[in-house]
Amino acid sequence: MSTLITRRQLLKGGGTSIATITIASIFGFQLDSVRAAIPELRTKNIKPVPTICPYCGAGCGLVVYTNEGAPADSPQVLSIQGDPDNPINRGGACPKGSALMNLREIYNSETGEQEINSERIKKPRYRAPGSDKWVEKDWDWMLDNIAERLKETRDKHFEHVDINGILVNRCEAIASLGGAALDNEECHLISKMNRALGITFFEHQARICHSSTVGGLAPTFGRGAMTNHFVDMQHTDCALIIGSNSAETHPITFKWLTEARDKRKAKIINVDPRFTRTSARADIYAPMRSGTDIAFIGGMINYLLENKFYHEEYVRWYTNATFIVGESFGFDDGLFTGYDEATRSYDQSKWNYEMNADGTYKKDMSMEDPRCVLQLLKEHFSRYDIDTVCKITGTPRNKYMEVLDTYCATGASDKVGTIMYAMGTTQHTVGVENVRSYAMLQLLLGNIGRAGGGVNALRGESNVQGSTDWAMLYHILPGYLNTPEAKKHPDYAAYNAVETPKTGYWKNKPKFLSSLLKCYWMEDDPAISYDYLPKRIDGKDYSHIALFEAMYQGELEGLFIWGSNPVVGGPNANKEQAALANLRWMVAVDLWQTETSEFWTYKAVERPTDRDEYGIKTPDEIETEVFFLPACNSYEKEGTITNSGRWMQYRWKACAPVGESRADLEIVNDLMSRVKKLYEGSTEPQDEPINRLTWEYGNNGHPDIDIIAREINGFTVVDGKPGPQVANFTKLMDDGTTACGNWVYSGCYPADQYLARKRDNKDVEHEGSKAIGSYLNWSWCWPVNRRIIYNRCSCTPEGLPWDANRASIWWNGEEWTGNDIPDFGKTTDPNGAGGRNAFIMRPEEVGCIFTKRNEGPFPEHYEPWESPQENLLNNQPFNPAITVWEPDKRGTIKDYPIVGTTYRCIEHWQSGIMTRMQPWLAELMPNCFVEMSEELAKEKGIGNGNEVIVSTTRGDMKALACVTKRFKPFLINGNYVHQIGMLWHFGFNGYASGEPANRLTPHIGDANTTIPEYKAWLCDVRRA
Repeated sequence: MSTLITRRQLLKGGGTSIATITIASIFGFQLDSVRAAIPELRTKNIKPVPTICPYCGAGCGLVVYTNEGAPADSPQVLSIQGDPDNPINRGGACPKGSALMNLREIYNSETGEQEINSERIKKPRYRAPGSDKWVEKDWDWMLDNIAERLKETRDKHFEHVDINGILVNRCEAIASLGGAALDNEECHLISKMNRALGITFFEHQARICHSSTVGGLAPTFGRGAMTNHFVDMQHTDCALIIGSNSAETHPITFKWLTEARDKRKAKIINVDPRFTRTSARADIYAPMRSGTDIAFIGGMINYLLENKFYHEEYVRWYTNATFIVGESFGFDDGLFTGYDEATRSYDQSKWNYEMNADGTYKKDMSMEDPRCVLQLLKEHFSRYDIDTVCKITGTPRNKYMEVLDTYCATGASDKVGTIMYAMGTTQHTVGVENVRSYAMLQLLLGNIGRAGGGVNALRGESNVQGSTDWAMLYHILPGYLNTPEAKKHPDYAAYNAVETPKTGYWKNKPKFLSSLLKCYWMEDDPAISYDYLPKRIDGKDYSHIALFEAMYQGELEGLFIWGSNPVVGGPNANKEQAALANLRWMVAVDLWQTETSEFWTYKAVERPTDRDEYGIKTPDEIETEVFFLPACNSYEKEGTITNSGRWMQYRWKACAPVGESRADLEIVNDLMSRVKKLYEGSTEPQDEPINRLTWEYGNNGHPDIDIIAREINGFTVVDGKPGPQVANFTKLMDDGTTACGNWVYSGCYPADQYLARKRDNKDVEHEGSKAIGSYLNWSWCWPVNRRIIYNRCSCTPEGLPWDANRASIWWNGEEWTGNDIPDFGKTTDPNGAGGRNAFIMRPEEVGCIFTKRNEGPFPEHYEPWESPQENLLNNQPFNPAITVWEPDKRGTIKDYPIVGTTYRCIEHWQSGIMTRMQPWLAELMPNCFVEMSEELAKEKGIGNGNEVIVSTTRGDMKALACVTKRFKPFLINGNYVHQIGMLWHFGFNGYASGEPANRLTPHIGDANTTIPEYKAWLCDVRRA
């Protein structure tokens, strides 16, 4: 008989024991010793282990109950429940968290027994060129061969010095993709390895989901992260949810919004093209056509400026509304001054501020000067009147007025509103400016830096925030330092001169760069080790779309895939799948066989029609070697992840890995150790970045987490070796005496404790105030454990809270104190020099309503690249600064009259590989569907449940029709426009399978980050 018992059996057994004791007691048996043993019997060999959910970026806590006595290769998990101690979810769990057991174990429906999920890969697998099958190999053979392929490709294509004689140390024939679900410690090692190898094509999921968040928030506020956190939503007076169906994608948000509604009578507004589960729980639902956010928000800005609903004192002191802009700046018919049509770019020097003789910014504190930012803003958005906005967006006028009056009321000093958004906002050719418009609105209303306020980006993957902080992207180094470009930053001195501003906290950038370089190459002077960093070609795009375009052209030879699935999740998935066949070799690291790891199979060839836009090949035609390395799931290993609210939480190992699967941390450590061994003894200068690399985490075994954590935090360097830990980033130096893996995380391991492991959930309130849900002793939060960034704005200019009931910090006459860590100098007098500079990461040290972005300093409405409607606000057909890769693939309304969009459901997650492989979730949502209005279905002769084919210029997909009232035709400038939506989670593998919706989406990206336009494109639909 198996000793493994289910939770139901455990309770049943406990009940039997109690009944037996009761009967025995009647007959006079002495059972004191048995009674004492019962609690032990009920919990014997059961080990509760806390973890963090591996799905969305909320950071909900879970507890894994395991049977310690079970063999490593057998079922070990008894149950997984919400963690009642975690302050984010307080024991709650969504369907995905509740089904987490299936990541390792399932119940066999035929035998009724618990067993290892058969979809998990237990041993490494190899696919030979031209083969149609996998062959199992041992780890040593796999890693040795991967290291050899890597070295062969690097040596063949490595560029040590470019044609200008600049040391560039780059290899543009190898790419690395993925990592948003990896632990921070794993991201640290991968980022370090890739820089040493010279890889420039280095991307992960943030590029295609939230890169426009950083591109919009950082130039406005100084940092690109969620300003508040999930628990803080309880303090809002009004939540504007736009571009997000958070009730499904981030369910925990409604736990806190419901609390705000119950306790504060808060209002919830939902703006969405479809009536969603979020809409059903909102006080106001306003429909809006996809791709018209800037028109919608621009109308709100115009309305509050016209009626003076903005928070005037806040705007005067904490924004650049008072700054005077130079006479060279102007705007005409959708174009700002400085536009070059030939290059599709702007000369941004035309948008400079006017300066005083002493180098300070010229201001008008009355905000009446016609050249001040506030007056220019009024002029810019004066065209966004209510009727025009409603013609563009399709929003009914009465609903729009409800939104205006309800949300603009948060401009009062005793009210606070929050804006919550996700990929419905970010994934557009104007994604950055969508985010910018939200940020500007919140600055005008005085909602930044305050409890219950903020611009809150709801991240879609468990560690997409952390992996972005770790620069799993081509354009940044860890801590948001720009990666070097050859001509712009040829050496260490040039980099610091170009990149270091004279004002704002970024003036400390040389300290952060020096310490990062010492972390990578500890024995070398930073001025020397800077040369080891790969220098990208100036102005070249290495982002996700550009990476696959290069691959499609045969310019890449090798690819690492870390938990990513672009054959389902990438834009224009047909082209991205075809591109993979041009590689010489590929390494995929995952729990399961993804559609990407099996792009070469016969299953991958199947299509719903005969159309083949990109030449999909059969297995015998594909020469790509594929190495598949089985990885551990989130509770089979240990490490930290950082949620969307910047909380760095620890996940403990709960049970043994499945089969021979390994943690990514162990894989990358072992692989890089082998690569270093292959280069050992080389005297070639191009091999110095590898040979000089500091890499001492374990001898081909599982690295020591604490060694890595100390390196991340930073320490003093003594004789080329790690010395005492630094307290935080204020102690980092620019002279090579400190090393730090990521300056924004400095402070997470200041002495002898990894603060991410803290689990004290008592919300300590400062004397004389109310607790606000900061939970400063639970986990650790960057920067320096601060829970609400820009919190200087929570007070009046003199330092008193705007609202005493939601006080974050305040000035007590000697220092800043309160319920959070001040985002400001602790002893800076509010009435002294710089005492009102609330946005220290900006050179202006104020929030920037006016700031430089590639398409302009103010957001302007442009239609999507494929649109059913001419632009009613200007004569630009679409964003004039975007890069267009395939102009011939632009669909027109003549052939494709319907707006298409993609979205998620609560039962599945992202590309579906973590949910379609689970029988519980697959049973809940077994089919891919296309949602359409009753009116469109009638027009097309489609019935509910019919198979339909959706077509674009890129390809076709087949799915089931879901005819619903949740979509309604939009009345756009007098004409009706239909919109349809489809789930994008499906692929050809798993318990639930279907066709990828991203076979339809275009290779087109926004002007700043090249995030793809998944949410608004043209299509047509017909019965299959």
